[in-house]
Amino acid sequence: MDMDRASLRALSYDDLISLILAQAEVIAQQSAQIAVLAVLVESHLAIMSD
Repeated sequence: MDMDRASLRALSYDDLISLILAQAEVIAQQSAQIAVLAVLVESHLAIMSD
C-alpha cells in the first residue's frame, strides 16, 4: 500500500492502528525470512570453503 501523508491523515485512529499492526506482521514475517536466508547463506559459504 503506497500512501502519502494526506492519505494517512484521512484515516481514522482505528484504521491507523490496523495499519500499524499489519505493518508489524509484515516486518515479523520478513525478519523470519531473513533469518532463514542468513542460515542458508552461512551453510552455503561453509560448503564452498571446504
